[in-house]
Amino acid sequence: MEIIIGVLGLLAAVAVIMYVTRDKGSITGAPFYDNPGAHLDNTPRKPKESPKAAVKVTEVKATTATSPKLPSKPKLLKMTKAQLELAGREHGIELDKRKSKEVMVDTLKAEFKAAQKAAK
Repeated sequence: MEIIIGVLGLLAAVAVIMYVTRDKGSITGAPFYDNPGAHLDNTPRKPKESPKAAVKVTEVKATTATSPKLPSKPKLLKMTKAQLELAGREHGIELDKRKSKEVMVDTLKAEFKAAQKAAK
């Protein structure tokens, strides 16, 4: 019985100590664990930039009436999907970037040839 009373007394003492020394929170009054934007010293965190936001799309040379030919298939395969899509748009061809690069190149070549035949 004395052991149980001693353990309860110890638990009460720990609870009082934890209550007295608890974190008062940040300037807003919210505890630190409820404020994920705060550091231990209550300075605001800087938001992390998404690596996808830093993607740059390079321009493809204009291939309008001055150069009505498409690059060769090996050169097209070296281009990125975004570059292939831009090259297709310059010739009035819409490509689906969800497809593989090889399918995009084949579609671009086939539709370009069909457009050339229709123009003659």
